[in-house]
Amino acid sequence: MISGMMTKTLSLLVLITAFQTVHAVDNIMSLAPDTTLYEGLTTYKAPAVYPYDDLYILINGGADVYYEYGFSQVLNAAYLTGSGDRIEVYIYEMTDVPAAFGIFSHTRMAGFEVSSDKDHMQLTKTDLYVLLQKDKYFVTLSWSTPSDGNSALADRIARAISDGIDNPEPLPDLITRYTQQGFKLGDVKYIRGTIALSSAFFFSHKNIFNIREAVYLDEKEQSRIDFYYEDTVMAEAQLKIVKEEISSSSRTVDYVAGNNFLTYTDKRGRKIKISQTGSQIQAIIVKATMEGGTVVLPEGL
Repeated sequence: MISGMMTKTLSLLVLITAFQTVHAVDNIMSLAPDTTLYEGLTTYKAPAVYPYDDLYILINGGADVYYEYGFSQVLNAAYLTGSGDRIEVYIYEMTDVPAAFGIFSHTRMAGFEVSSDKDHMQLTKTDLYVLLQKDKYFVTLSWSTPSDGNSALADRIARAISDGIDNPEPLPDLITRYTQQGFKLGDVKYIRGTIALSSAFFFSHKNIFNIREAVYLDEKEQSRIDFYYEDTVMAEAQLKIVKEEISSSSRTVDYVAGNNFLTYTDKRGRKIKISQTGSQIQAIIVKATMEGGTVVLPEGL
């Protein structure tokens, strides 16, 4: 009798949990562009969904960083405009919002503005592509010929895809805390592994920071990377490993270390300071310029 009551109670709890779960998109295929909404647009490659294991088939050579951030599936399709230009669409479903923002921040080109709206959509565009992130989705649209018409059409398609993502989650505090400090969203990159870290700045062939989460910030005269750990003990232990690896590297010059910091110069003349405070390790990379073959550091650094 008691066993039967427990079974019914558990079933009820599962049912309640299922009703409480809100999915931004029930089916990724529902986000595929509807050609009937755009004059002259025809399907060149019908929408197809590639699951986790098939990402290498679609983007051979570029899949590893998606897996590093957390990838679930991707929809790919291609369309022809009225003038015969081709527009390629990729809609990546990542494991969570930070993963989607991370691959968005990793993929976008430096120097281009990132806009945000009240519906938690981040968007950036160039003459040949539009990138957007909303909830756990990262979307790319690219076209073959630069033109105002192609750009406007791609922008309309991107925003229609965005509108199809209901009940989106906002960016996490780990990202928004930097914009609240005055950083532009386009200067913030979220990092979840060694591939993305090496793209931002190369420290070592090894995962010397044992990355869980990190944020890269591009400032005027320096770059900064904040590494986050579970607690102070883990951060202190990781700094010890960083010291050992950096001090023994052939790339390291002018190495100096203290209790909770180290400084050194790399072979390209960049000065790096790495320090630990609480559960965070911070790396500051001073940007150096070359004048007449001599490394010149910004005044006062």
